[in-house]
Amino acid sequence: MKFKTTILIISVILGLNSPCAQQAADESVETKAIKQVLVDAYIKGIHVDRDLKLVKAGFHPDFAMHVLNDNQIIKASLDMWLQRLQLNGIKNENRINYEFKFIDVTNNSAIVKMEIYENSKHLYTDYFCLYKFDSGWKSVSKIFAAHE
Repeated sequence: MKFKTTILIISVILGLNSPCAQQAADESVETKAIKQVLVDAYIKGIHVDRDLKLVKAGFHPDFAMHVLNDNQIIKASLDMWLQRLQLNGIKNENRINYEFKFIDVTNNSAIVKMEIYENSKHLYTDYFCLYKFDSGWKSVSKIFAAHE
């Protein structure tokens, strides 16, 4: 019995130090960083605090949102989108909830699916693409589905 226990302990120790285990730990750190960027820039910046400074910290200047409209794609730059939103810094008093459905990270790129709710009403399913720059993770593009 001691022999089996010793083998099990050694296997666990070796497994924790394997490259795969280290990669999983790194991805966990990256996943947390990605979530924080989207919570700060998108949830707080756009939906809650309506704070332009927060938004710009998490979105790359070359960000583009692709919108499907009448079977055509409209490409909105970050500036166009922010101009349309008219962020004024006045906090949204409605309750905003969100759920990360999945985050897939490969090296310095990631894709995120999020669900956004306002006062329990399902507003959007968002799909973000992000890159990791020297300054951290930034959203570079977005598509979405609006819920009626």
